[in-house]
Amino acid sequence: MVNVRIEGGHALVTIDNPPVNALGVNVRKGLMQAVHRVNEAGCKSAAIVCAGRTFVAGGDISEFSGPPPLPHLPDVLDAIEASVTPFIAVMHGTVLGGGLELALACAWRIADAKAKFGLPEVNLGLIPGAGGTQRLPRVIGLEPAARMAASGKPVSASTFEGWGGLDLVFTGDPMAALAAFRDALPARPKNTSTRTVEDADLTALKAEIAKSAKGAEAPMIALETTALAARLPFAEGAAIERKTHLELRTS
Repeated sequence: MVNVRIEGGHALVTIDNPPVNALGVNVRKGLMQAVHRVNEAGCKSAAIVCAGRTFVAGGDISEFSGPPPLPHLPDVLDAIEASVTPFIAVMHGTVLGGGLELALACAWRIADAKAKFGLPEVNLGLIPGAGGTQRLPRVIGLEPAARMAASGKPVSASTFEGWGGLDLVFTGDPMAALAAFRDALPARPKNTSTRTVEDADLTALKAEIAKSAKGAEAPMIALETTALAARLPFAEGAAIERKTHLELRTS
């Protein structure tokens, strides 16, 4: 389900878990092993790509009926973010839920111009559970992140790039785009979890979400959890997010 190929000092990590490359337990194990392998090999970079019609489009819903098996996704993403070898997410299709959380843990994000990005967990009565509400505002800012988390609606690559969510938007061959990006690899940015978030007035957004939620609890919980990113260190906000996510899964 996860293949690692190393060539010329760069690694290509391919997820192949049809139909939507969900982040099931075997994919999580494979990603954790990939982190160890690329670091042991001293790779200059490691790119995560997905086979088939889409990048990771979420977690494995079949696991939602019970406690999540190890390794847990937050731990996998923390390992990717902390990796000595920096990771590049190369995305196409629908980058949703855990897929977007995976991308946010990478040092850089490049995407096909037709890709869509979203945190749709609220549509299942949940909120993100692997750092999505805490990493996203550290990349694109509080208001757009809160809107994405609370509405569950996807946005286009051009919109996401405009908010600062992408380092490159490409058309055509993703491997050619990756090669060009690696050839001119920019300086590694600060790890997402270490960035600060400027507070924002979410009053209007809260009113908008309260109206559109029609009594559903998850959208407002997602908004309030995202807002924690401006007030708490990443680890504290992520712990609250994870606890809330697991509580909603069993409610």
